[in-house]
Amino acid sequence: MNLDLARKAAEGEIAAFSPRLGEVLSLLLAEVRETREEARRADEARKRELEEWAGELAKRMEEETERTREVLRRENEQRQAEIRCGSYREIAEIRHGKRGGVGV
Repeated sequence: MNLDLARKAAEGEIAAFSPRLGEVLSLLLAEVRETREEARRADEARKRELEEWAGELAKRMEEETERTREVLRRENEQRQAEIRCGSYREIAEIRHGKRGGVGV
């Protein structure tokens, strides 16, 4: 039974049977309605807090991901430079007879 039907019954049939019982039921129904409304407001507030927290967390994760990408990009560039530099050294060593290859 929903609250509106219960309220109508408390004000109608039950109040006709016992006015005092109708009053008590009306007060209890009002209290239930208030409790539900408070719970709804608390749930909505908590939902907003969680959505805000999730947004902040997503932002931090994106920032951290971007920092990690930047570090990896720099490390990759450095490795590529070391590989190129190492290759040039090897070629120079071969050309100057410092390695086991044939001199030019």
